[in-house]
Amino acid sequence: MPLAIAAVVLSFGLAACSGRPSRSAKVSARDRAPQGWDIELAPKGEPGERLVVSGVVYRPDRTPAVSVKVRVYHADRHGQYARSGEERRGPRLAGTLRTDERGQYRFHTVMPGSEGGARPHIHYEVWGKGIERQAILLQLDERSTIAPDWTLRPPGMPPELNTSTHPRMMRDKMGVLHCSYNLWLH
Repeated sequence: MPLAIAAVVLSFGLAACSGRPSRSAKVSARDRAPQGWDIELAPKGEPGERLVVSGVVYRPDRTPAVSVKVRVYHADRHGQYARSGEERRGPRLAGTLRTDERGQYRFHTVMPGSEGGARPHIHYEVWGKGIERQAILLQLDERSTIAPDWTLRPPGMPPELNTSTHPRMMRDKMGVLHCSYNLWLH
């Protein structure tokens, strides 16, 4: 069954398990230093279904956000952000990238699991020159069809441009899930 996705723009300060970034989690040096526009979050041996997410980050004026930092993190297939006893280290499946000259990003990982009734989701934190730090939560949904939620559309963006509110994931010939998801900053 195809998977659909929903996104929610969030404010900072609440716990990661609630779908919001946590300032209390330690951010490793690997997460602070951008590793290019195309990064690997989950090592090849990480259990779970492989997933590639790509897209373009857009500024409020609808132009590509070039050379901005995007921190991405999520739980493993069991819904855990860290291994037992390593919680203070922060999310294990995490990394920071810098968008390319066209505002593009891509990361390779595994499908996150869920815990405590929350849907599987991926956290984004975006910031850079002229962009205040913003958090976006990409919620993964196993339902094949979701009615569009135009409340997630940035103010002033025409509905016809809102093609990534609930993008579907497609499986390639190797069985890897691919999702194109554009980030619209405010």
